[in-house]
Amino acid sequence: MQIAPVLVALSVAWGQSQLPAGKVARIDGAQDVKVRNAQGTLVASVGDSLYTADHVLTGAGQSVAITLKDESEIVVGPSSDLVVKDIATPQRHSTRLSLLYGMLHTWVKQHYSSDQPFVVETPTAAMGVRGTEFVVEHDPKAGQSQVHTLDGTVSLAKSFTDLLKPGSFLDVGAGMMSALAPGMALPAAARQFSPQELLNRLKIDPFKALPKSFVPAMPAVPKLVPDMPKIPAPKRIQDLKNLFN
Repeated sequence: MQIAPVLVALSVAWGQSQLPAGKVARIDGAQDVKVRNAQGTLVASVGDSLYTADHVLTGAGQSVAITLKDESEIVVGPSSDLVVKDIATPQRHSTRLSLLYGMLHTWVKQHYSSDQPFVVETPTAAMGVRGTEFVVEHDPKAGQSQVHTLDGTVSLAKSFTDLLKPGSFLDVGAGMMSALAPGMALPAAARQFSPQELLNRLKIDPFKALPKSFVPAMPAVPKLVPDMPKIPAPKRIQDLKNLFN
């Protein structure tokens, strides 16, 4: 007979000595988020710590804002599974996250190097950045991964190894998006996207999951492609429309 996993309080179940990889900053929707690790399926609340190898599992209509140890800020969108694979330390300046399915909105605060980047991986793609803001989506049915860059540049490739090989990745600048699907040798050519297009894909406003002090003021993004409007710097991001109006 199969026994369903028991949900227990995160602070009680975690008797581990490793340092936290991050902390739950806010939960939008159902206020208890499931976290799966070697000890089973646990329940995390605002203020609880997360550790490497933890799966953050969100339900429909639920999003979770997390502050990582390197001060990067992420929002795990609804119906998503995110794994904290590695976190930057003074000895190893590299952070790696794995989005198995769903959506992830990321602000990378520290400046990483090209050989030790901040990396988000999906089952079919890898994105490496040095310091930027972007949204990653992965559709497990189609096997397709997409990246929308809001600030800075994101390098998109089939794998982490390809991110380090010249000619094996595509740089996706601010206001641009690209995608990778099974069978594609290289990412699709980058193209402009509209804020409404991205909002429709997300089907939720992830920014309302953020506390008032969660997002720093953003500098203006310069004109990177012909006919692309200049993006103003709002004091606080309310939704994606503010970035393009």
